[in-house]
Amino acid sequence: MAAGRAYPADTTAAFLKLGFDARTEGLGNSCAAATEGAGAAALNPGALALIKAREFGFTHSALFGDIRHNSANYAQPLENGAFGLGIQYLTQGAIEQRDSDRRIIGEYKSYDRAVNLAYGRNFGGDIRLGLNVKYLTSVIEDESASGFAFDLGGVYELGKVRLGLAARNMGSGLKFMDRTGRLPLSLAFGAAYRLNNGLLLAFDIKNSPYDRKTVVSLGTEYTVFSRVFLRAGYTKSAESLNPGGSGIGDALTGGMGLNFLNCKLDYAFSPYGELGNIQKLSLAAGF
Repeated sequence: MAAGRAYPADTTAAFLKLGFDARTEGLGNSCAAATEGAGAAALNPGALALIKAREFGFTHSALFGDIRHNSANYAQPLENGAFGLGIQYLTQGAIEQRDSDRRIIGEYKSYDRAVNLAYGRNFGGDIRLGLNVKYLTSVIEDESASGFAFDLGGVYELGKVRLGLAARNMGSGLKFMDRTGRLPLSLAFGAAYRLNNGLLLAFDIKNSPYDRKTVVSLGTEYTVFSRVFLRAGYTKSAESLNPGGSGIGDALTGGMGLNFLNCKLDYAFSPYGELGNIQKLSLAAGF
C-alpha cells in the first residue's frame, strides 16, 4: 500500500481513511457520535465542544508490515466551546526501488502528514457544531503534493442518546506530477446510547462516494468501577452483504482502557487475516 498513490476512483491521501485512536478502533470505528477527548477534532469536530478540561493525547499504531501511524492532539476548552490542534504522520519505512528488469537498485521512503486546527462550539441547548481545517503533505521518493482539507461535524444530545453527523476530507485533492487524486471524502451518521449499568452502545454508517463504498460499524464499551473499560466492535462493508460479496472490509476489533489519576491508557487489536494485525496504543492526560 502506497500512502499517496491513487486508489480506486482516483482517491489519494489514503492515510485519511485510517481509524484514529485506540478507543475508536476498539469500538469498531463507531465514532460519529461516540467520539470524545482531544482526538474528536479528527473524527467529528462538533464533539470537540464537549471537552471540559485541557487534554493532550498521543496514539501509536502498528499497521501492516512496516507501516506506522502516529498522532498527537491537544484540546483547549473555551467559554462556549473548544479548539484543538493536532498532527498525524504515516510512514512506510524503506521501500525497494527496482529498474525495468526488476533488479533492486536502491530504496526510497514515503510519508504522509496532516496538521489540523479545529474549533467546536455550543450553539445552545444540546447542539454542538465544529470545523476542522487540515494541511496535508504527501511525499513519494522525490515527488510531493500538498493541499487543504476540511471536516464538518455536529452532535445532538437527547437524554442518554447522542446523535452525530460528520463530513470528512472535503477538498480539491492532491496533485502528483500531472495527475490529481481526489481526497477520500466520507459522510457518516452515528448514534450512541449509554445505559445505566455502564454499557455504551454505538452505531455508525459511513459512505465514501468516490470509493463507492458503504460501511456499517457497531461498537460496545462496558465500564467497570469507573476506571476499567472493555470494548468490542464489528465493521462490515455493505457490499459484502450482497450475494457473492467479498467480505473485504469486514473486521472484528477488541480493546480495553484504564483511567488513573487524570490519565487514560487505551489499547486496541484488530486481526485482518493474511494482511496481518493492527495494534493501537493511546495515552491521554487531562490538566
